[in-house]
Amino acid sequence: MPKSGRLLLIKTVLCAIPLHAMLALDIPPKTIAAMNKICRGFLWCAKAEANGGQCSVAWDSVCTPMWAGGLVIPNLRWLDVAMRSRWSWLQRSDPSRPWAEFTLTVPEASRQLYRAATRFTVGNGRSTLFWEDGWLEGQRLQDIAPSLYQRVRTKVHRTYTVHEALSTNTWAADVGPELTPASIWEYLRLWEMITRQQIQEDLPDSISWAWEKNGMHSTKSAYAAKFWGREVAPTASFTWKSRAPLQCRFFVWLALKDRCWTSDQLAKRGLDHQEAFPLCDQEEETINLLMLDCVFACEVWTEVCMALGKQEWTPSGNEKLQDWCLTKTGTGSDGKDIQAVLTLVL
Repeated sequence: MPKSGRLLLIKTVLCAIPLHAMLALDIPPKTIAAMNKICRGFLWCAKAEANGGQCSVAWDSVCTPMWAGGLVIPNLRWLDVAMRSRWSWLQRSDPSRPWAEFTLTVPEASRQLYRAATRFTVGNGRSTLFWEDGWLEGQRLQDIAPSLYQRVRTKVHRTYTVHEALSTNTWAADVGPELTPASIWEYLRLWEMITRQQIQEDLPDSISWAWEKNGMHSTKSAYAAKFWGREVAPTASFTWKSRAPLQCRFFVWLALKDRCWTSDQLAKRGLDHQEAFPLCDQEEETINLLMLDCVFACEVWTEVCMALGKQEWTPSGNEKLQDWCLTKTGTGSDGKDIQAVLTLVL
């Protein structure tokens, strides 16, 4: 079975097996690492294990989205974190659940994810925690006044509500005396922000998930947060949006990352390799030479580009494979067909 076929099995079978367990159980990190190891070994060498030399691309890069240069295989460790953030959400958004009153064991990473994504709208303030929830202009007090937050006891963090704070203005007493200059500045800023807030006794508090338009929690948005801020891989569109078979696109993905076992890659790892490219016996074999620069490749590309009516696309002999692919685009359906032809030729 080719690597492209194993890729589909990993996405649809291996990574789907632990999903229900992740929803209900605290899976040990060693178990998740073992599952990742099995997926990695199956992808690269169709075995339960693969050593470093057999893995063409680092697993963290493989698990990134296609637009970021990966294969969009789920990162099971982070998927577990994203799925377990759901428990903190359900505990606050639906307190009628029988288990809502109990203390849940949720990883700190899941709690941080939940805190970053939730926004509270204050009504009567009775269910919103003053020090813990993101209710003040969409921010948590820990982010607005970190020095003051650290001075407050943990028990107060977990029980003190916005209703109590705004009704009695006793939140200042929890901070304590002997403030540092930085704490005094945070106190004055926080006091000014709080005085602008009002509670409405006839309205309940509401919670929303800021990363979804409907305001409801989704594992998809929680998982996607890991990849925010990453750059879009320039060649992602060329690699994955063509109509070429998946096996061909997988090979092009490896070639554009220069992760094929050409002589230069073998030499870097101290493995046996040919001294020169067999077709010309003049230069060291590289992916660029193999795909674009050798005499045979130039002849093939000349014929293909003439057939496409794109003679100007013929490799000039001094281009890198990535740069050459970036300029070979079209529009609409024709663009996908052209990219498929180029992918098949590569």
